[in-house]
Amino acid sequence: MAISAAELQNLAELGSTACVAGEDVLAVLRPRFPALTITRCPSSDVTESPFQRGDYFDVHLVDTSEHCWRLTNDLAAATAVLLAMHRRRS
Repeated sequence: MAISAAELQNLAELGSTACVAGEDVLAVLRPRFPALTITRCPSSDVTESPFQRGDYFDVHLVDTSEHCWRLTNDLAAATAVLLAMHRRRS
């Protein structure tokens, strides 16, 4: 399933709202986007530039069409999303 720009924007907004509220971002997003694979990791684990930067996480697009997943900046090829979570401010 390819990701639309509107869907990605909605995902980023809902995810940021969840982070502000202290909720588990995956628990909020996965039920709202059931056909989309969404995963997360610490931002320090990703060296590639994100597709979109955010206050709480950076959004990386993932192409899962092959055996090995790969990051992509091609919205039409993206079939999953990786949220690279920033450290929480104290």
